[in-house]
Amino acid sequence: MDIMVAIVTVPLEENLPRHVHRGEEVVYVLDGATLELPEWKPEAIPHWRRQATSVTYPTLGSRFAGDKALKMLTVHIVDKGKPVTELVK
Repeated sequence: MDIMVAIVTVPLEENLPRHVHRGEEVVYVLDGATLELPEWKPEAIPHWRRQATSVTYPTLGSRFAGDKALKMLTVHIVDKGKPVTELVK
């Protein structure tokens, strides 16, 4: 098992492609941003926590807008030697 801990900053206007995490994921938002999901209204992200176990569902892909970047602490637990993130078409 590999455990990866990182602080990730997503710049303004950045697009995150659809992706999946194979394993457990915990995200804690340190500094919020505005999230724009396809076909959804923009939503402000305050400091919040998201936990998921055995995540195998792809994210919807998203864009971060507003007046500040998104900063988050991420923890991923995956099988040894496996990728943390896989892009989804």
